[in-house]
Amino acid sequence: MVKEPEFRHDLLTPTEVIAYLRVDVRTVYRLMRTGDLPAVRVGRQWRVRQADLDSWLRRGTPERPWDRRLSAARGDGDRGQPHRVPSSDDEDVPHGEWT
Repeated sequence: MVKEPEFRHDLLTPTEVIAYLRVDVRTVYRLMRTGDLPAVRVGRQWRVRQADLDSWLRRGTPERPWDRRLSAARGDGDRGQPHRVPSSDDEDVPHGEWT
């Protein structure tokens, strides 16, 4: 009797990654296509190593350039503080304009 080889299933299909992350199919394919999520193409199919996915999750999402621009536009820069809303106690705001 010929024994079938044992395979380790550490390569995940996009469908398995989608189920694991609970995200939209387009999100996973975009992450793989841009290289944000480490993946390999085998012919026309994508595969993700379980170890790479776990490492990617531990690292977290990298900051995107537009996040920094949005932060600068709000005026909080790199301080990491939320945008301050003016109050009626501010010296440059006439009393009664902010209620």
